[in-house]
Amino acid sequence: MQLFEARGFDGTSVPLIAQKAGVGIGTIYRYFPTKEALFNAVFLLWKKRFNTVLLAPLPEQIDPAGAFQTYWERAVTWVGQHPVATRFLYLHFHGPHLDEEAQAVESEYLTYVDTFLAWGVGQGVLKPLPRLTFVALFWGSLIGLTKYENPDRDMALDPPTFKATGDALWDALRISDIKETDNG
Repeated sequence: MQLFEARGFDGTSVPLIAQKAGVGIGTIYRYFPTKEALFNAVFLLWKKRFNTVLLAPLPEQIDPAGAFQTYWERAVTWVGQHPVATRFLYLHFHGPHLDEEAQAVESEYLTYVDTFLAWGVGQGVLKPLPRLTFVALFWGSLIGLTKYENPDRDMALDPPTFKATGDALWDALRISDIKETDNG
């Protein structure tokens, strides 16, 4: 996974994978007939783990705001525990090398997004945004934080930063209670 994350699919060769794993090339091909098969196995392993964490059942009697907060906290925890896997999934979730099974697991996540958006819009809480916009804002915010983190420049990630970002993101996604007036 580290090689695919750092070098991309095309920049990662089977001999390089074998070298990093400390095994012969034949050992790789004994278990995976192609580099694509290995890539998809790695993607499936980590995407299923991700979905298990992020898409775990929500507490009963939760509203869309509470659900969003729960999803955000789960995503923040996942990123902190699995930074390489997060970047790997983020880089390759739409890649041309994903087989049907990997695409189906990715679609499972998108189905949850659609369900959450329909619920929030139906409750009059969320703006009726396209799925693409929601996913880009949610993951773009989270991935952006991890990319720009630099403790040497007073840009360290900490719980208050993640909370403030989640709150700001929720404010951008929800229908505001405050109505703008024209005072001019």
